[in-house]
Amino acid sequence: MSLVTPTQCSKLRVKGYVLLQGRPCRISAMTIAKNGKHGKAKAHLTGVDVFTHKKYTELSTSTSHMDVPRVVKSEQRVVRLIRAGDAELGAVELSDATKLTLPAGCRHQWELSEAISTAVTQGEEVWVTIVATMGEEQVADYRCGR
Repeated sequence: MSLVTPTQCSKLRVKGYVLLQGRPCRISAMTIAKNGKHGKAKAHLTGVDVFTHKKYTELSTSTSHMDVPRVVKSEQRVVRLIRAGDAELGAVELSDATKLTLPAGCRHQWELSEAISTAVTQGEEVWVTIVATMGEEQVADYRCGR
C-alpha cells in the first residue's frame, strides 16, 4: 500500500494531514487567495510536523496536487519500562510484546516521556497513543487507567 495519496490542494482542510517540505504535517492554517488577472488561485498552507512539532509553510496553486500521508493511530498498553527511554508495549506475554523508544527530541516530547515513566513507576496502568506514518512511529500521547 502506498505511503501517500496525491490530493488536489483545494480539497485539503485544516486539521488534515499533508506533506510539507517532505515531512508529514497536520494542517494548522490554510488560506486560498483568489485568482488574479494573470494567474491561478494560490493556497498558503501552514502545518506542524507530526513528530517534531516544527512549523512548516508552503505556497502552491490551488489546482496542483499535494501528497497526503497515510497516518495510522493506535493505542497500546505499556507493560513495563525496559530502561530509560524504552518501553515494552502490548500483551503481558513477552512473545506478543513490542519494544518502542519513548520520545526525547524536543521539550514537549521529553516531558511526555517523563510523565509516562513516572506513571509506570508508580504502578498505574498506562496506555499510549502511537502515531505512525511515512515509515516512522512515535508515542504522541498517553492516558492512565482503562
